[in-house]
Amino acid sequence: MEETTVVPVALVHETIRMDRATSKINRCTCPNVAAPPTADQGRRVSPARLAAAMRTLFAVGLGGAIGSMARYAMGSFLGRRVGWDYWLGTMAVNISGAFVLGILIGIFGENVTDDPALRTGLTVGLLGGFTTFSTWMVESVELVGAGRVSAGIVNVVLAVTVGLLAALGGLAIGRALAV
Repeated sequence: MEETTVVPVALVHETIRMDRATSKINRCTCPNVAAPPTADQGRRVSPARLAAAMRTLFAVGLGGAIGSMARYAMGSFLGRRVGWDYWLGTMAVNISGAFVLGILIGIFGENVTDDPALRTGLTVGLLGGFTTFSTWMVESVELVGAGRVSAGIVNVVLAVTVGLLAALGGLAIGRALAV
């Protein structure tokens, strides 16, 4: 009798897709590469699906590690060498991450299946590790709490405005490169 492996994973994940005809970005829920089979298929996960899931998981982990180290390096450089206040370094990281993510999504477009490990490793892993929503929020609250209300407001408004413009510019560049 053949031995089977049961892998507890989420059935779906969220993916960002771009409709090239309308230039709209849509979030969609897609089946995971290693989603467990339905009840009528039994409890087996094929070795190929398991290998694909492990490859994607490794790509996300490696990308996340590299992204986190890059975030630390960029924040440290901007703080120590350039003399920026800590929250400006976080803003620069998040805006540059939005820009690069826009480029990647523009390049990948709807080609989700070309290489899911590469796409997910770069977007979820590398840029997920690089950018940091939670740090941005805590720093904004700390600025206000320290009596620097205008800096806290600037941190939120400027990061959102410039971040959206960076993502828009990145998507435009990515689409142009994908052609």
